[in-house]
Order: sequence, then structure tokens, then C-alpha cells
Amino acid sequence: MRRLALSAGNAERDLVIQGDGKIGIGTTSPQRAAHINDTLRIEPRSAAPTSPGLGDLYVDSDTNTLCFYNSTAWTGMNNAGPCT
Repeated sequence: MRRLALSAGNAERDLVIQGDGKIGIGTTSPQRAAHINDTLRIEPRSAAPTSPGLGDLYVDSDTNTLCFYNSTAWTGMNNAGPCT
């Protein structure tokens, strides 16, 4: 495991890169490929990303909707309707 400390001795600010490829932010023992022990911010955008892939996410700034690409179209999470 490789541990990059942003603030010595403060696990809440650490960035950890494990040998198995898992990355932890605010945790010293990531359990998934990306493990964030705090809030994740996705910057809203006015248009859907081009060339999306299954599982991509973005926040539609016009509708304030979290959008998910389902391999054929962008759709709003929790049945929020279509995304632009």
C-alpha cells in the first residue's frame, strides 16, 4: 500500500493508493475502487457529456437532476425523467 498524507497524522485528509488499485480519500482502508469518506461533489453542467458509457453520471444544471447513462440514454435518477 502506498499512502500519501496530505496532512501528517490526519487520516481525514489522507489520500491512499493501494497496490490493488483501490483509492481512498479520508480513509486509510478503501473497500472499493474509489472510497470517499465524506461528500462527493459533481459539478453541474448544462449539457450531457459526449460519448458516454454505461454507468456515467452527471448533474444537469437546468433541472438539478442527477443523471445516469443506461447504455442507450441519459435518465434521471429515481425516475426523475429524462436528462438533456
